[in-house]
Amino acid sequence: MSVGMILEWALHNIRLGNFRSTYDRLEGLVALHPYNEHALLVGYAGVLCFLLWSRESPRPPPAESRHLMLAEQHLVESLRLDPSTDLFVTILAKARFSTSIHLERSDFNQAEAVLKASADGNTHNPNAARRMVDLYLNRTSGSQWVPYAERLLEMDPFADIATTLVPLVAHYQSTQEFDNIVRLVAHRLDFGPGPSWMWETLVRYHMHVADPAASWDDRSQWWPAIHFDRPRPESRRKHAEHERLCRFQQLFSRLVFHADGAAELQRRQVEDLIREIDPLARPSIGPHGSRTKSKARSGRGKRQKSRKRSKRN
Repeated sequence: MSVGMILEWALHNIRLGNFRSTYDRLEGLVALHPYNEHALLVGYAGVLCFLLWSRESPRPPPAESRHLMLAEQHLVESLRLDPSTDLFVTILAKARFSTSIHLERSDFNQAEAVLKASADGNTHNPNAARRMVDLYLNRTSGSQWVPYAERLLEMDPFADIATTLVPLVAHYQSTQEFDNIVRLVAHRLDFGPGPSWMWETLVRYHMHVADPAASWDDRSQWWPAIHFDRPRPESRRKHAEHERLCRFQQLFSRLVFHADGAAELQRRQVEDLIREIDPLARPSIGPHGSRTKSKARSGRGKRQKSRKRSKRN
């Protein structure tokens, strides 16, 4: 029987939920040559063991289960034969690290080793980098996630900005590496429109670029075609964001693409120019904008309310 037919049969039975009978048959095959050298067959044997383990009782199933041990053995062997299969990497990491309510086993170091080996062996796979960002950003307090987030944005500029660009901007703000902020935000905008906070970030940090000519001269020829003069949205809520976006784009264009931008910067501070657009703007930029009252203003409001209450009493 050909490997293709076996795989089609196994996947069909997995869809039907026939896990045990399918694994009993597949287990005998992957013990024989040449099937034991086919990464997909061995890997799906591991997937079936993992599914059988997830159905065990009590809930959650025990970490010492025979099915879980067999799942790990099959998946490790499959990845030794071919380390590029995302599905098997993900399930092996789940088997070794608690990422689901059905799992009670938790071994960060083993899961990290699995995911890191996949990411380092598949440097052009965005999913491998995405798993490392999720692992480090959500479960550690260090900065190990930074190179993987940068790699992910390089491969997939439209990756979720909440888990890539936003934390990277905050990280480089804390380390005062403003040139990296400009590089990342400009790279994202090279591929399409972005919200107003990205343009506010460029306005704030554009002067920190080491080689302005290399960064902006080429973009001045084609950025206007994809970013400026966009149609006004019908929604009133989106209209306010659109107005803010247009004003920050105009300010950036005046400061960077026009000859009088440098002279204007000598006369005025960037923060003053930003506050003309958004009086409540704060130095910290984020995806939610900066339209929140400062602590000082809110503090004054609280004191005024307390005075009114005391007068009534």
